[in-house]
Amino acid sequence: AKRDLKKLDSNVQKAMLKLTKGARTVYMLVGHGEASSREKEDNLRKLNLFKKNALEAQNLKVVNFGIADGSTDAVPEDAAAVIIAAPETELLPEETATLKKYWDDGGKLFIMVEPGGDPLTDLLAHIGVEAGPGPLAHETAFINQKRGPADRVLLATNKFGSHASVKTLSRNSQQMGVIVPTVRPVAKIEGTKNKVSTLIRSFPDTWADADGNFQRDDGEEKKVFELAVAVEPPEGDARAIVVGDVNLLSDPILSQSKGNFLFGLDGMRWQIGDDEIAGEIESEEDVKIVHSREEDQSWFYFTVFAFPLLILALGFIAVRRRTQEAK
Repeated sequence: AKRDLKKLDSNVQKAMLKLTKGARTVYMLVGHGEASSREKEDNLRKLNLFKKNALEAQNLKVVNFGIADGSTDAVPEDAAAVIIAAPETELLPEETATLKKYWDDGGKLFIMVEPGGDPLTDLLAHIGVEAGPGPLAHETAFINQKRGPADRVLLATNKFGSHASVKTLSRNSQQMGVIVPTVRPVAKIEGTKNKVSTLIRSFPDTWADADGNFQRDDGEEKKVFELAVAVEPPEGDARAIVVGDVNLLSDPILSQSKGNFLFGLDGMRWQIGDDEIAGEIESEEDVKIVHSREEDQSWFYFTVFAFPLLILALGFIAVRRRTQEAK
């Protein structure tokens, strides 16, 4: 009972959603190197916590959606939303056409793109936005990881719009921010009739570090960039969120930043029509500490070789001092 009380809020909310909303399905596009909950090589593309705590905790069933599942034909009728998590290679034209039709018919899209991956130019243009060059960099508003110039692309910000999907973050912006490592800007395309609302913006004096030297060069303009936007057509039920980064919802970031978790959670709630329950899920559950394979190897070699050698070295120094004192 004591263990269950730590996650009482989450369990009650999940039970209430199950009773009032019923089971719903979210489809995640696969087959193009997308970030996923099973990523093994790059932790900054592992979305297991997002899947477990922001999707499944809201009584959403997460199902893969690839060519074998009909991604070149049609989005399943039971789809509450489709998540596109920063594909590395281009979508097939038929898949893009499928997603366009889904949006036109009132579908919900959660789209993430990032530098070096497919910018999804055709799909984003269809809903009225575009992804700019990146990654973005800033001279001071970043996370100090390696304490060098390369950290300038690990942006952090507490600048939010007034949209319903970020109302909790906006209200608590003095205490809460988001980390957006290696992000590319997203912006409204001129002439679109769709409503494009800012969700997250950068600090002033941010620039697009197109050449990757982590320095602002001539022609790299300093300004405020939009990092995430919400899109709605003038008519119909379609909704979309477009983010210039997938790392902001990765396991290492979500485990450290409450703001990032709220962004993913409330963003999905808004998309599927649950925005009336926006806000944090309280939990006192102990978080399991998980080490990477590299960390486990480092600790193994330290305990087997380095630590015994350190003891021998200290012993040698102590014996030598006693010998010298005896002389």
